[in-house]
Amino acid sequence: MYRLMSGPQDRELFIEFCLQTILYQPLSQSGGCPPGLSIAQTNRVTGKHPLQSDILLMRKLGILNVIEAMELAPEVVYPLYVAACAQGQEPVVKRGEELLKKKAFGANLDDSNLISRLFSLFNGSAGGENVAPEYKVSHGNAALRTKLMSIFCRSLTAANSFPSTLQCIFGCIYGSGTTSRLKQLGMEFTVWVFKHAKIDQLKLMGPVILNGILKLLDGYSNSESDAIARDTKTHSFQ
Repeated sequence: MYRLMSGPQDRELFIEFCLQTILYQPLSQSGGCPPGLSIAQTNRVTGKHPLQSDILLMRKLGILNVIEAMELAPEVVYPLYVAACAQGQEPVVKRGEELLKKKAFGANLDDSNLISRLFSLFNGSAGGENVAPEYKVSHGNAALRTKLMSIFCRSLTAANSFPSTLQCIFGCIYGSGTTSRLKQLGMEFTVWVFKHAKIDQLKLMGPVILNGILKLLDGYSNSESDAIARDTKTHSFQ
C-alpha cells in the first residue's frame, strides 16, 4: 500500500500519522492526551476505542518495519526513530535504537526542517496561545526530551532557532514534568547556544536566558548536596 502513495504530500501525511502512533501511550484515566500529542491526534490514532497494549505493540513494530522498507532519507525518518527509542515498550525501544543506528546515522543535524520537527516534539504547542484546546500538542515525555537535548547540543541550527531555542531552554529549567537531568541538559544547551548562536539571535535570547538562570540559581541553597544540581550550577557559570 505504501508504495502506491501518489506524491510527497501523501508520504508526509503517512509519516506524520506513523509518528503519532509511535508517540501514543495508553492513558491511565480518561480525558487528556499522551505526551507529544493533541487530543485530535490521539483520537486519530485510536479511532473509537483505546488501543490495547498488545495491539499497540504490534502496530508500532509494524510501522517501524514499513518505514524501514520505504528507504526514506535519514532526515525524514530520524524523528520517528528517536521517538521510538523513548517509548515504554522494550521491543519498540530496541527496534528504534537499531533503526536509528542503521538507517538514520547520517542525518544532517543542521537541517532546518529536521531541527524544527525535533523542537516540535520537545516543545509541543508552546507559545501557541491561539490554538484550539483539542489541537494543542503536549510536549514529549521526559525520556524523549532527554534524548532530544543530546541532539540539540550537537546542532548549530538548534542554537539559532529562536524562539524554539528559548522555549526549549525554559522548558528544561521551569517546564512541567522537568527533571534534574533535564535542568542539567538545559544548562549544557545554554552554554552551546552562547558559544554558537549568531549575534542577532543572542540579542533576542541572551538577556532572557540570563535572567532565567539567575532565578534558577536563587532557588538553590549553599548546602545543596545533589550532584546534578551542583553540575547545573557549574554549567551556569561557564
